[in-house]
Amino acid sequence: LNLSSGEAFQLWPGNHSPSYSGTGLRTDVEMYQCVETAKTKSSTSAGGKKRKTTTYTYSKAWRNSHVDSGAFAKKESDSFKANCGEGVENPSWEELPRKGIPSPGIQRSRSARVDAFKIGWEFMGFIQLSKNYSEPAPPQNWT
Repeated sequence: LNLSSGEAFQLWPGNHSPSYSGTGLRTDVEMYQCVETAKTKSSTSAGGKKRKTTTYTYSKAWRNSHVDSGAFAKKESDSFKANCGEGVENPSWEELPRKGIPSPGIQRSRSARVDAFKIGWEFMGFIQLSKNYSEPAPPQNWT
């Protein structure tokens, strides 16, 4: 079994992008971003009144999707300033290609060859991009 495609893929537009030749390219991207953690505790006073208190803490972590820091509850807190930076917002994912960072996604070749047979676009989605395709070994009883 010989699976091949001569199509080259670029991680991002431009002359300085690495390229890959194959049946497809899956790009997984993560960004180191400020994240918010909220912990809510419930308590009851001596008079029976229920009260909820939410504590917000901030840290940086790798995430595979955009974290909207504009929606954070306590950006004026010491935790946010110490761990994320005062006045800092997480960058938009739309800015990634302009900064030389590939966008997440899948690119597929328009066609490929399996031995002497050409397969078209409509079948390219069936080729697993994480699988190594090679010739199967002959059955054990063959000599």
